[in-house]
Amino acid sequence: MNLKKKIIAANWKMNKTLPEGEKLRNQVLEGLKKIPHNAEPILFPSFLHIGNWQNLYNTTPNPPIALGAQNLGTEPNGARTGEISAHMLKSAHVEYVLIGHAERRTFYHEDNNSLILQKLQQAQQHNLKTIFCCGESLEIRKSKKTLEHLQKQLEPLKNLNNIHNPNILIAYEPVWAIGTGLIPDVKEIQNINTQIRKILHEIYLLPKPYLPFLYGGSVNEKNAQDILTHVDGLLVGSSSLHAEKFLQILAATQHKT
Repeated sequence: MNLKKKIIAANWKMNKTLPEGEKLRNQVLEGLKKIPHNAEPILFPSFLHIGNWQNLYNTTPNPPIALGAQNLGTEPNGARTGEISAHMLKSAHVEYVLIGHAERRTFYHEDNNSLILQKLQQAQQHNLKTIFCCGESLEIRKSKKTLEHLQKQLEPLKNLNNIHNPNILIAYEPVWAIGTGLIPDVKEIQNINTQIRKILHEIYLLPKPYLPFLYGGSVNEKNAQDILTHVDGLLVGSSSLHAEKFLQILAATQHKT
């Protein structure tokens, strides 16, 4: 992880067949050769695509795009049908993992801090860089309980022995903004960044390393540059499914202030 660069993470979610994913990945790789940027790109495809990266690593030992996983299991191995372990991900050249994404919390009821802590521990034990997601629903936002909600979501981090490890990144992704086209203004994003750091350092009394702060939620090629002036990177959803749009977002890192 290069903190001098903007981290641009592409979450493909449950999209792209194997041929479609390979085509998109190759389009992004080719595009990166042609555009100026100051980005550290990460692709988070579905598990289907992860094994397909082996040929890329065999021919390009240090590809310009890192590989991430959208999820991982709570156990190192065993009878856990449908799960994948941190050890298995590491064996497939995976460097990053998403934990606590709003869609996992909402659709799969993973808003249990004990479960999320187990995933964090697995990721850290296997040296996987973790993008830890948090964010509020529209209902919580309207009731002005955002900070209270974020404090609860961030609680698993206080139980990590190695929170000073730079392998932790924080991604603020307001649920009400995901896929809606709505985003908080940049001042609000900046304020949330400040408040999250206060929660971690003043309430949970964690050490004060610099944890990179990412924003996710209806990020696109039109608003990326503005948002990037206030954050360390972006977690991109639907716009990452189109090579041209994603490359424009990567190019926006060249104009950061």
